[in-house]
Amino acid sequence: RAGRATGAWAAAQILPPGKPAQKNDPPKSPAKRKPDPEKLFADAFQPYHDASLNPAVRDEKNPTAFEQFLQFYWENQHLQALATFENLSPALRASDDALFLKANSLLATGQAAEAVALFEGILANGVSGYTGECRWYLALCFLKQGKLLEAKKQLEALASDDNSPRREAASKLLEKLR
Repeated sequence: RAGRATGAWAAAQILPPGKPAQKNDPPKSPAKRKPDPEKLFADAFQPYHDASLNPAVRDEKNPTAFEQFLQFYWENQHLQALATFENLSPALRASDDALFLKANSLLATGQAAEAVALFEGILANGVSGYTGECRWYLALCFLKQGKLLEAKKQLEALASDDNSPRREAASKLLEKLR
């Protein structure tokens, strides 16, 4: 028998001290990772664009302040768009449609708290052509701020709204947050 290890001795060499040998230990499942709000935000956020915002259909010779604002916004030059926004007429600066674009520029430049205030105001007024998009961007603001419960609340509302243009995207983002 010399030179031949017994079963108990061999198990003691493999198992940590105090760990009894179990024939049917279940396989360990990987620990669930917490969602990274910054990464999820970066993956989901794109400033709003639609064909009506395309500056190519505007007069290029004498652009108005609003046309300049739209041009900067369209080209993702959000700091310039925000600076130009201040040159708009008081009526345009108060317009929920213009404020929606400003809020997108704020979010694009990392100013999520300021964007939240604008998106919430637009939602409360309910008169903007962009109201249907506001809840999506509000959820992204909360995600950017690391406020996961608030983000989930907005995304759940979107995911359960059959008329929401962001219903599918909200459902997918909710899955990543769970």
